Amino acid sequence: MSALQAALDCLLPGGEGYPPARELELAAWVAGQERFAAAVAAVCGALPEGFAALDAAARTAALKEVERALPEAFDGFTVAAYSGYYTQPSVLAAIEARYGYKARPPQPGGYALPAFDPAILKVPAARAALWRDPEEETAR
Repeated sequence: MSALQAALDCLLPGGEGYPPARELELAAWVAGQERFAAAVAAVCGALPEGFAALDAAARTAALKEVERALPEAFDGFTVAAYSGYYTQPSVLAAIEARYGYKARPPQPGGYALPAFDPAILKVPAARAALWRDPEEETAR
């Protein structure tokens, strides 16, 4: 197991219907995201030698130390981890099963809206212009 996979497993262990990071191939997704490359490299580079072989408590302690030492990189690392995790179909299915919330974007289905009523534009359309015509200004 790589240090990246071990760190992701520590952050996202799964449970209560949610899959652990290791079941989702999340490490490959995170490693493939160029926008997070610097943060992932910094965090993984700061982990102690043999991080993947440590027990859960030691991994957690090591990650907390990296978070204290490199807060900005660690923030980027966690954004990468959670961005990848919460876009996985099995995680979205777990959210739907647990909360009954449709874990999908509102589009293309969208939200139901009432038909547009052009009468709501009557008052603003009747107002005078809020700008001056430059040609009229120069003619004065």
